[in-house]
Amino acid sequence: MKIFKAFALTALTLVIVGAPAGGAAAKQVKLFFIILDDNGRSGKKIGCGDSIVPVVVDTAPTSAPLRRAYETLLAIRDDPYGTRKLSNPLSRSNLKVDSVVIKKRVAIIKLTGELISAGHCEDPRVEAQLTEVALQFPSIRKVSVFVNGVALSKLLSGQ
Repeated sequence: MKIFKAFALTALTLVIVGAPAGGAAAKQVKLFFIILDDNGRSGKKIGCGDSIVPVVVDTAPTSAPLRRAYETLLAIRDDPYGTRKLSNPLSRSNLKVDSVVIKKRVAIIKLTGELISAGHCEDPRVEAQLTEVALQFPSIRKVSVFVNGVALSKLLSGQ
């Protein structure tokens, strides 16, 4: 099991994330969870023969739905999650949203705290949960996630 910890506090960044078209506040977001050993039958195939699938959840109205989606996902401690008993690898981590910025259709997500991954098969599950949340929004084409200032891809590769 890999544990990534940082002890430095980071200043919370003021972020402007546009409201959905027409200025309406989002009331639902998609969160993403894993169906183990599904081999892509129920969703997008990831990692070691798993599928990542969306679950629509209600949230309080907000003009920053992307940030709200991350906050909601990271607050869920259930594993398995929901009546479908979906895997939630992020449930073992203790992460908080520091900032969410969108620049030229790239979402830059900065998280702080402790990221825990069980290794080889768990790494793509964690990565998929953290990237698919942003990719649900049509204005986003690419996602860069950082944990305590380190790129997620670097943390998960063991470098």
